[in-house]
Amino acid sequence: MEHFMLMMEPDPRKAGYLLYRIHCVLVVLLVLSTIFIHKLRPYILIFYIPFFYLHVHNNGCPITKAERKLHNEDLTVLDPVLSLMGIPPTNKNRNLFQIFVSTLFVLLLVFMLFP
Repeated sequence: MEHFMLMMEPDPRKAGYLLYRIHCVLVVLLVLSTIFIHKLRPYILIFYIPFFYLHVHNNGCPITKAERKLHNEDLTVLDPVLSLMGIPPTNKNRNLFQIFVSTLFVLLLVFMLFP
């Protein structure tokens, strides 16, 4: 993923922030499409379960790892949410929050698909 981003933007720092912005937009689109586009829900679930497995197996989001490798800063998509909740943005808190939110997201999708 880093190589693709560096082809788009040769400066690693700018490429990392570009990937961060793309990641933020993808998360928002995922949530909004889950809420408003009912026909996409089965496909979102099918896509999200393996991605959640990769997150747990790799001890972090693969996209976030690529972002951090490129821009060399300790910044993730979850940091603004954790800051709003008054939780310090440590790796442990990020992983726990991500597992909690992802589990709720999968359960929500399952209950929406199979009422």
